[in-house]
Amino acid sequence: MEQSQAAQELAREQAREQVRQEVRQQVREVRDQVREGVRQAVRGQPQVIVEHAQPPLPPGVAVAPVAPVAPGAPVVFGQPGEQIITVRTPGNDFPSIPTQVVDISLAFFAMVAVCVVGGPLARAFGRRIERRPDTVVALPAETSAQLQRIEHSVEAMAIEVERISEAQRYLTRLQGEREPVAIPAAPRRG
Repeated sequence: MEQSQAAQELAREQAREQVRQEVRQQVREVRDQVREGVRQAVRGQPQVIVEHAQPPLPPGVAVAPVAPVAPGAPVVFGQPGEQIITVRTPGNDFPSIPTQVVDISLAFFAMVAVCVVGGPLARAFGRRIERRPDTVVALPAETSAQLQRIEHSVEAMAIEVERISEAQRYLTRLQGEREPVAIPAAPRRG
């Protein structure tokens, strides 16, 4: 009896392990499908995922794997004589207009809107600045007196510096005009 119980227990354990492996395989498949779907979504490509859990498609409807297409271009699945499923990638609803044209058009209209709104605002701001009165703040009397004294002392210093520089120029000119003086040679002893 113990052997039959051990054999039954072993069979149950093998069945559990087989179920675990099947579940792991299904999880891997679903994970791979999700990864591929994300990759294709990042690239802007449509994807149709048909899983085992989905109900079967009606007769005459076929779903084929998606080939890489330009963003916004329609993708047609199916064979001649079968019902056709058309999938359009998100983004551009008008496949005949390139996405760059749409981007440039949006940028142009945004610029026009900024000019229409910003131009009058800039003019109004400029007029406001022009109308602002020039206010001169009166200084206190003692500050004015101090500034006057500083101004007079700076003028006096400038005059003295000019006198010193004139004297320096005069001495330099005198030294340049002087004849070279011969220095007598020392007598030789000998």
